[in-house]
Formats: sequence, C-alpha cells, structure tokens
Amino acid sequence: MEKIKILVCTHKKGDFNHDNVYIPIQGGKAISDVNLGIQGDDTGDNISEKNKRYCESSVLYWAWKNLKDVEYIGLAHYRRLYNLKISDENIDKLMKGKDFLLIKPVILPTSNADKFERTVCTEDWCILLDTILELYPGYKKSIVDYFYRNKFIPYSMFITKRNELDNYCKFLYDILFCVENRLCSFKYARMNRSLAYMGEWLLGLYCYHNNFRIKYVKVDNNQIRSKYHKITWMVDIKNHITFFLWNLQTKRIVDNAAIVGLEQDGICLPHLERLIKEYR
Repeated sequence: MEKIKILVCTHKKGDFNHDNVYIPIQGGKAISDVNLGIQGDDTGDNISEKNKRYCESSVLYWAWKNLKDVEYIGLAHYRRLYNLKISDENIDKLMKGKDFLLIKPVILPTSNADKFERTVCTEDWCILLDTILELYPGYKKSIVDYFYRNKFIPYSMFITKRNELDNYCKFLYDILFCVENRLCSFKYARMNRSLAYMGEWLLGLYCYHNNFRIKYVKVDNNQIRSKYHKITWMVDIKNHITFFLWNLQTKRIVDNAAIVGLEQDGICLPHLERLIKEYR
C-alpha cells in the first residue's frame, strides 16, 4: 500500500509539482480536445464528462472509485497547493490525532449561506438545502449552525485517510447527484458550475457535523493572487463585527420568494419548508 497521494486538478498545461506525493490529474479529459499527457479522470469508474458542472469533484470521484491502495488521499489544484512540506515520511506526524487536514477558514462579513447565494443563485441554494434534509435529516441542526455562521473553508482542498474518504464521498455524491437531477440548466458558464460550488461548501458542513479533529494549514500563495490571501487579523476582526451587525438584521433561513418561484416551476421543497417553520 502506498502512503499518500495528493491529486492536483488541472485542465491546462503547467509546471506542476509532480513527485511521489503530488499527482497532476487532467479533469474533464473525456470532453477535452487537449491531451496533457498525464493521468486523466476518464478511466475506470468516472464522471469525467460532467466536469464542466463538477470541476474538481470529477477528479475526486475518480480517486474515490479507482485509487484504492493508498493510506491517505488529498485534493489540490494546479494553482493552489498546501503551504507546508508533505511527504511519505511526515504525513503520519502531520495527521496525528487529526481526521482531516483543511485550508484555514476565511472569516466572512456575512454568512456562508449569504456568500453561496451571491456566488450562484438562491434557487440552487434552496434545492441544495432541501436535498440534504431529505437524504441526511440528521444534519438539520448542523445546516443552520454551519451555513449561518461566517467561517468559510475554501477551495475543496483536504487530506484524509482512505476509509474516511469513502464516507465523505458517499455523502458528497449522494447529495450532488440528487441535486443535479433537480437543477435547471443555465446558459451562463459560471451558473452551470453550481455543483462544484456546492461541493466546496459540503466539505465544511460534513466536517462540522461529524465534529472531526481538524488540522488547518495555509494555502501556498506563490502561484495565485487571491483576496483570501490578503486577509489580515484586522480584516478578520472587521468581518466578525460586520457579521454580528448583519446577523442582528437577518433572521431568515432563505428568501421565501425563491421558494414560491420554485413551486411555480414545479419544484417542491417540503423538507426545507418544514425547517423554515421550525426556525421562525
């Protein structure tokens, strides 16, 4: 059995950190006209043809179904790696007493839910919540507690043991596949990536609900300039205060207008409606 593999999701050529730990994987290879000459996510059991909607989650699915004989599995991106040395020799020490390694949370000025709604659309958000409640009703309290706080875990990056990967991926794809069948298609490329955004949020929810022991690390910012990397402790304090004031004025689970609109589209959300009634 190999010790650890971190999949580096990519769809373009680049100077990848390719060693015995980091392995570049071409996402969406089944629908790409470009062959990068590296392992693709289109072999064995795969959802490579869905990469435009799932993004890095198609690579994660490939690892879940096909990369079996590995003790630890992680996910990264061609522009985003972990800001620490990870090797076969030190991974046990890094993960000692921990269930997941995640990127350090970002402190938002509003809630996770508000950020998600502004990233995609309220209707998709409502469908996601209703689906989680239908498939995993035990997550009801965690949905309210996690999505309506202001600590966001970005990038879908993580490292965990293979057996925990199985549990997480079952949770993740149970939800994403069901949501996919309920969503309306958009002509805008960003909106059609809503399933990928959902995967990013579901990782944090899963770890929060299960009360996992987390090791938080920074993302390597040598290859990408992101507003998240510029956040300082002063910005964190400002965002905490803004969130507190915002939260005093915002006492809702979702916008009721979106639920009414979805009902007019023939999409009912019985589980979400029950949750809303409980928290009125």
